Amino acid sequence: MGSMVDATQTKRVLGFIEKGKAEGAALTLGGRQVRQETGGFYIRADDLRIRVENRMTIAREEIFGPVLSTIVFKTAEDAGEACQ
Repeated sequence: MGSMVDATQTKRVLGFIEKGKAEGAALTLGGRQVRQETGGFYIRADDLRIRVENRMTIAREEIFGPVLSTIVFKTAEDAGEACQ
């Protein structure tokens, strides 16, 4: 679970998660704010991994939150080509 600096950053990170899902990524963990009763800004660690592609915002932007975008490749050569 990651602590965010404030409500603005929390909203920004949650927005990236929603945008990733809207662009076709599948959330496999977390994806929501937790421990709101403490007055803190916590987001459960997220892994957006199914169908994440280089074209998606979550694969290209710095999120500055507890979000990991995982892009799966079949071969090392496929991974190398994707980075070009």
